[in-house]
Amino acid sequence: DGSFSFATALADTSSYAVTVSTQPSSPNQTCTISNGSGSISGADVSNVSVACVTNTYAISGTASGVSGSGLVLQNNAGDDLSIGANGDFSFDTPLVADTDYLVTVLGQPTNPSQVCSVSNESGTVTDSDINDVAVICVTKPDKVFSDSFEDM
Repeated sequence: DGSFSFATALADTSSYAVTVSTQPSSPNQTCTISNGSGSISGADVSNVSVACVTNTYAISGTASGVSGSGLVLQNNAGDDLSIGANGDFSFDTPLVADTDYLVTVLGQPTNPSQVCSVSNESGTVTDSDINDVAVICVTKPDKVFSDSFEDM
């Protein structure tokens, strides 16, 4: 943030073109230039600006085995996401680079009662979307049977 100037002065009537040579990292950002080209016309150029935004990345994956209702996933203890069927999902809130993520099951499905587990549930976002979170649900048995034998 702040003002900047280049070390090499240009002669009057010279053309100029300001570009981003290397985008910032840690965190990853994308910078754009406004008023970055033109010709020197009797005075210093002072209206070139650089605007940078921190890149954000989606946390997503696939749910399978879902047959009940009420499955709720959570990312980083706050970004709740209801899952109603098998298929792809994506959390609403993207994360900035160099941020940790942790996907957990906040609510298990009911009717039928199911248990869902998550794999590839945690890590650190670097410079791309996370799309390999897997949620697998299995239906609980209705009744548990046990055999008992009595001595005769």
